[in-house]
Amino acid sequence: MKSVPIDCEVCTGAQAHSEGNVSNGSDKGWSFTDCTRLQLMHRLKITDAFAFDRHIGEAGFNRLPNIRI
Repeated sequence: MKSVPIDCEVCTGAQAHSEGNVSNGSDKGWSFTDCTRLQLMHRLKITDAFAFDRHIGEAGFNRLPNIRI
């Protein structure tokens, strides 16, 4: 595991993504933290994530463990 600092570019992208979900009517219930995590995963080309929430899968990433929630 590695800690990665969040810079302005990631923060700005996350904010735009979060606001875009609400304004276009497709509010998936993603928090700003979810959007920040997804922006960072895109940037680092991460495809798999250990998580128990559905947002990882909704965003097109592989959620591990792959269990139905």
